[in-house]
Amino acid sequence: MLGGQDMVAGGSGELLRLYQREKSRADALEGAVRVGVMALAGAIAARDAATGEHSGRVVRLATAVLQRLDWREAGRVSTEFGFVLHDVGKLGIPDAILLKPGPLTAAERSVMRQHPVLGVQVLERIPVFQEERITRIVRHHHERWDGRGYPDRLGGRDIPVACRAFAVVDAFDAMTSDRPYRTAVPAEEAIAEIHANSATQFDPEAVAALEDVLATTSLGGPPGEADAAWPSAASLT
Repeated sequence: MLGGQDMVAGGSGELLRLYQREKSRADALEGAVRVGVMALAGAIAARDAATGEHSGRVVRLATAVLQRLDWREAGRVSTEFGFVLHDVGKLGIPDAILLKPGPLTAAERSVMRQHPVLGVQVLERIPVFQEERITRIVRHHHERWDGRGYPDRLGGRDIPVACRAFAVVDAFDAMTSDRPYRTAVPAEEAIAEIHANSATQFDPEAVAALEDVLATTSLGGPPGEADAAWPSAASLT
């Protein structure tokens, strides 16, 4: 009897050691990927400080919105990495367009709209970034609920839920941040504009989730008001 108990105890101990070893490997891999993500985020910030600062701000707010739509998806590290790297394709956009201090022409907008596909191409060259959740956020964060977005004209629930959550946050941050050619609008005005485009540009559930986050948390304040989830552009360059 005692011998059987010893065997069970020994087997349990071996399973625990195997689990601890595999967890250590997984933690080490996640750490290495995070370093790579920060390096790419730093490259984005060095190229265009406004894009780098925007990427740092939206991570926490997008995660909070997504938690209200799909908490499992919001809790995945790969989702976080996708949010951080959503604009990585802008590394392939010419400076004359990316850094232009005014509105883009139709031709320039067409070039800028290539950045989601360029972003996936960048990540596909790096094996650790080929995880599907990362690449689909990068590719589809400019799709629209009505199917008129880009690059693939996905619509409705064909758009990944993380991208639907991200789209409302991306728009909110863009409107409430200063640009070289316009000043930021108040949060209330930005929300009104987003609400007006609910069920056309934006998922109505994502709009409602954003409104709830802004009403119940300190997220979504003026740039620099909330603690950053990722380093600022200044600390990455």
